[in-house]
Amino acid sequence: VEAVDDGKVSVSASGFYDKKDVGAHTVNYTSVALSGEEANNYSIATTATGAGTISPKSITAIFADINKTYDGTTNATAGAGTLNAGDVISGDNVSLNESGITAAYSDKNAGGGKTVNYSGLALSGADANNYSLAAAATGTGTINRKALELVADNVTIQEGEATPATFTGSVTGFVAGETIGSGDTLLFALSDPSATAVGSYGITGTLNGSAGGSYGLNYTFSNAASNANAFVITAKPASVEDMTVSDLIPDAKGTAAEDIRITEVDDAMEQASDIQAIAAVDFAVSQGVLPVDSDRGSSFENTGMNPPPSMTPEEVAQQEGSGRIAAQGNGNAGATGNNGLTNATDNGVVSNAGGGELQAAVDMVQKTDDTIGTEESKREKENEENE
Repeated sequence: VEAVDDGKVSVSASGFYDKKDVGAHTVNYTSVALSGEEANNYSIATTATGAGTISPKSITAIFADINKTYDGTTNATAGAGTLNAGDVISGDNVSLNESGITAAYSDKNAGGGKTVNYSGLALSGADANNYSLAAAATGTGTINRKALELVADNVTIQEGEATPATFTGSVTGFVAGETIGSGDTLLFALSDPSATAVGSYGITGTLNGSAGGSYGLNYTFSNAASNANAFVITAKPASVEDMTVSDLIPDAKGTAAEDIRITEVDDAMEQASDIQAIAAVDFAVSQGVLPVDSDRGSSFENTGMNPPPSMTPEEVAQQEGSGRIAAQGNGNAGATGNNGLTNATDNGVVSNAGGGELQAAVDMVQKTDDTIGTEESKREKENEENE
């Protein structure tokens, strides 16, 4: 265009990139035409080419609101994410790749409308390169207060016993590393202080004077359901058959033995006594306390006792005073009589700590042996005389 015609001639055309994707491309122009007051003084081809660049289209991600219960951290589970529908060109294959997305609350404390920071955002799909997505985004979330429970320690007394002056318990539900403050007051008391009849009663816990409510920034608290029956008054045993170990031994309460019935203990002791008697006789025979030589029959006969081997170990023990012996793993045996304790050791020595029945039986056997003599004692006496 001549300088004198500057501004008096203009060009119009239709142009198309040779490709739709991001990058540098050829631009094809068609329907090229001139216009203006001096247009008739010029001519131009109806087609032309040029160069052009397609840049990525900006796109944004949207995340659903999330929530969690207070856990002392800013950790968050990412909400469902999508791409803003208005940013995606119809027909394009592009979506949000959620595999690498992480999320975190702006702070750890409970509250609503909190900012959630998302990172690791990326796109996927055949047309993903044609869009630009920021690697970070924000959303909204809520951290709910965590529930605590005031849990009373169970207490059981028997009808007629004094009600404890104090009750104890604990607070459960705190996240690791947190507990009630040093200036807070935790108390437990009977819901019905006048309770005396057999039955179950409640123990109520209070924190700073309240049985429930909010605690600090991040917690709520209430009484545990188990508190409603935490205090129990049991009936007195109607007879010995109904009694348990703790009825006779108060210190047994809270131990594994407290609910064992007395009759079961008695049965067990009788069975143990029988077993101990067998062990006693076996041990006494093995240590030479009872005669075992060839004339043992006459030794027993002279004391009015039935001779072995027709006697069982139980019968021997019965005739010797029903001594009770517990054989120990190191070869020792302990014998408990009605009046005291007798121990027989593996070297045949017998010591009497209280004049028990077994010792009396052993004394009787020894006296018989001294008077009549077993084969072994006879041989010893003959040897002494010959010397």
